[in-house]
Amino acid sequence: MVNDKREYGSYVGQHGLVMENGMPSKGVVSLKAESANVYELTGLQFIVPKRGEDGAMSWPVELGPCDGKIFLVMPKPLLGIQLDVPENATLSNTAKVSARITTTQEAPTKAVIPVRVDIRNANGSAAEGSGFYAAENGIIELSLNLAPNEDPGTWEIRVKELASGMEAVKWMRVGK
Repeated sequence: MVNDKREYGSYVGQHGLVMENGMPSKGVVSLKAESANVYELTGLQFIVPKRGEDGAMSWPVELGPCDGKIFLVMPKPLLGIQLDVPENATLSNTAKVSARITTTQEAPTKAVIPVRVDIRNANGSAAEGSGFYAAENGIIELSLNLAPNEDPGTWEIRVKELASGMEAVKWMRVGK
């Protein structure tokens, strides 16, 4: 959703004053759905929509001048992250890491969910594989290539789901 509401400014163009000044705007988003769990992705906010007399789900939106918001609408709420990390891994090998974002009954999510993965090596520095991902159907799978010159020790793998803000953390012991 983008706010492009404008008013005339002081700049005079070929046909008179130009609509150059952005203005705030507000309104109501309405959507026909049995149920809706709304996540505002740019502000990390959960919105509880109201059901109207016509059966539509709706929620108010306020936008500043030239402002925008991205909404993720799900039939079921996001409830958890199942993070699978091997307890032990060896340098010069690959460690498989996976995360699954779940809804009710721990079912996979039928959506693309933005996710941030932070992998910290034994020294606490960001390791390869850290970054932003799109969890298609709520699932991400990573293969961590552990270089032979990495320092052995305990690594931290943190996954943050960027719609609701949930996090999961596990540790992996990396040896030679």
